[in-house]
Amino acid sequence: MLIRENRPAINYLDSYRAHYGVQEDVVIQRLEPLTDEEGALRLTLACHRPDFCHFQFSANDSPLYSSMDNTFLIRFGKQRTWKGKARPVYDGGAGSTTYEIAITLKTSQEYSAGGDQLPTRFDVQITPPLECESRTPESWGAPAPTQEERRFAEATWGKHLKGAKTDYAKAQALAKALCHELWPHNGTPLPELQYYSAFEMYRAMMSGKSKGFCVQFNMIFVHACKCFGVIARNMHIERPVRYDERCWVMLHGMHTTAEIFDRTLNRWIFTDIRFYCLGVYLGDEGPLSTGEFHLFISQPYWRDRLRFEVYDMATRKVKRLPMKDCPRTDIHFYSGWNTVFHVGYE
Repeated sequence: MLIRENRPAINYLDSYRAHYGVQEDVVIQRLEPLTDEEGALRLTLACHRPDFCHFQFSANDSPLYSSMDNTFLIRFGKQRTWKGKARPVYDGGAGSTTYEIAITLKTSQEYSAGGDQLPTRFDVQITPPLECESRTPESWGAPAPTQEERRFAEATWGKHLKGAKTDYAKAQALAKALCHELWPHNGTPLPELQYYSAFEMYRAMMSGKSKGFCVQFNMIFVHACKCFGVIARNMHIERPVRYDERCWVMLHGMHTTAEIFDRTLNRWIFTDIRFYCLGVYLGDEGPLSTGEFHLFISQPYWRDRLRFEVYDMATRKVKRLPMKDCPRTDIHFYSGWNTVFHVGYE
């Protein structure tokens, strides 16, 4: 996390974007001054499209050239402004977007001459704007299912997913099926179940060998999603008041939930089959990620606008309900500013 002069800061790069990065074609991979050359900058771009080949670059109106390392080395000399262009090239040819780059430099010596004791400053403008690279949704896919697990999932739940076109639709179909299968086996799991794989947990519960709580419910759901090509991850939730070597103090216990990534919507989506919940909306906007849901449920101004997509197991219908009408009244567990989410919990 970047800290400047001990000033208080809200940094969504570290606390939100690091966990909620979406699929982006072009991003900034590196933007840093050269350590061995004063007044010089390195800019490296990245493209995550599978058909990407390389970037074409141009500096100060020079002809475009193909870069093999996707890196600009930007040197100013006596000039204090620099302009360049970058364009991605794909298997089918050059992309339709050219990124215009404008950089200005003011050195610490120039600041000092004007009476200000400030460090060297580079101001970078990129049009259209680019974000710094974050963790991609695909990187949360570990551990990947084995071929045997994929065959098991297809044989067990494949019939429920027929006709589901999007990642979210597949996840909803799985969640409904698992609600009916797992809830009859709700209860305290055997201690050794913590060492089982997700589908070993499923077999133990379905055979009557063990019962299961939120950990088992959502670990089975997440791994089943992965078997059908849906990016998914578990989230372990705590509300700690105190962590130290002597003791831990927690509010309202712990919980495990899940998120799936829908490639059509290009966003993470909260899902929790322990709450019969297939998604959360703010009014008609959504579905929300767990981070967004937590942000809004923790604020009285927004809380009453939340609407929950609740699966009614008796009627097999989905209802959109306000929090006060949800069958699990303890869904308020997700509120609280000291809540901690351990993302990718396995």
